[in-house]
Amino acid sequence: MKSIFQLIKRNFELSQHETYSVIIGLLSLFFMLGLAIAFEFWTDKKQNTVVLQPYSAPERTYQKLKRKQTKAAKDRYSSTKSRNYQLFDPNKATLQELLDNHFPKFLAERLIRFRESGKQFKYKAELATLYGLDESFYTELEPYIDLPEKADLIAKQELPMDKPFEHRSFVNTKKNARKEIAAFDINLATSEDLKQVYGIGEGFAQRILKFRTALGGFNSMAQVSQTYGLPDSTYQELQKHAFFKTPPQKIHINTVSYEEWKTPLLKAYQRKAILMYRAQHGTFESLEDLRKIKVLKDKDIEALAPYLDFQ
Repeated sequence: MKSIFQLIKRNFELSQHETYSVIIGLLSLFFMLGLAIAFEFWTDKKQNTVVLQPYSAPERTYQKLKRKQTKAAKDRYSSTKSRNYQLFDPNKATLQELLDNHFPKFLAERLIRFRESGKQFKYKAELATLYGLDESFYTELEPYIDLPEKADLIAKQELPMDKPFEHRSFVNTKKNARKEIAAFDINLATSEDLKQVYGIGEGFAQRILKFRTALGGFNSMAQVSQTYGLPDSTYQELQKHAFFKTPPQKIHINTVSYEEWKTPLLKAYQRKAILMYRAQHGTFESLEDLRKIKVLKDKDIEALAPYLDFQ
């Protein structure tokens, strides 16, 4: 070691301190190189061990899970066989009657919402289309559904076979069987008036009346189509029997308070902005004054126009 020290010092003309620094540096370099080689060897060996481990296929786990699910389904189906069912009409049964007939609560509530939307079940098999109704449950329930079979319903609507063929009329007898509906003013219509229209039951009738009340009356027949959830086909049918005549209730824009003014046409912050603008700048003279309020868009003002009284 001493001879190496003297060799470096003499050949490179270094001081004693500089020579010590060079030797320490070289030793550190060799140590780091050896550490790197050892680390590479160790990690390579570990990786090879992992690769050589056998791969376990998930098929066995999947089959076990499938067997459990099948057994649970069979147990659930077999348990329905011991249930006692009562005859019921899905178009009239109350929530409690459905629960007593072993309907899950969510399914019973869904059936009632279906009816409230104005729809009815015409024959047994239609109930099977209710979203969430299990096929095995329907099979057990079917004998107790107080509705006709589809084939029986079709048979009742066929023309009498004793009439000569040439005298039969192949028009839509179901449509002709509907009673005549007297035309009515949409802003004066009652729930009973609306329910005469094909496709409107109690649910849609109440929804239309609630929307009309919130607005203060419809300003046109077209506005009725904005009723939440109302199908276009039902609106088209309604147009055949209803008309717009009675104007909606006006809002005195220069005197109304925030508490009095309720309308689905504007957001709460928009109504506040209108009343704050009135307090700062005085009474409104026309729609043009409303256009100066930044939070109001042209479509908002046009929708609101039939309801405003500037007197």
